[in-house]
Amino acid sequence: MNAKRVRYMVLKLNKKFEKEELEEYLEKLITRYFGIFGLAEALPRVIVIKENSAVIRTSEKGVLLIRASLIFSMDEISIMKVTGTLRKAKRIWESLPKRQIFRT
Repeated sequence: MNAKRVRYMVLKLNKKFEKEELEEYLEKLITRYFGIFGLAEALPRVIVIKENSAVIRTSEKGVLLIRASLIFSMDEISIMKVTGTLRKAKRIWESLPKRQIFRT
């Protein structure tokens, strides 16, 4: 009965990422500022990704760690919405525009 609560974050990507690249990037950011224990607390996992947006899953406490880590991401990633259900996150994700001009 001690299941961890999860949250789903809809992210706006200003740089082109593949699924594995985004997971690795998030892990590096969190480890850099909060260490291995911070990474173990956050447990970020990419659920879906398209050209300019992604949905990731994290623990409830990990939301704050990811928010703090993304401050230092040089505007490559920004958080659009945090939800408690995957269904709601996918609805938001699907309603986003299909393409975007990337900044260089």
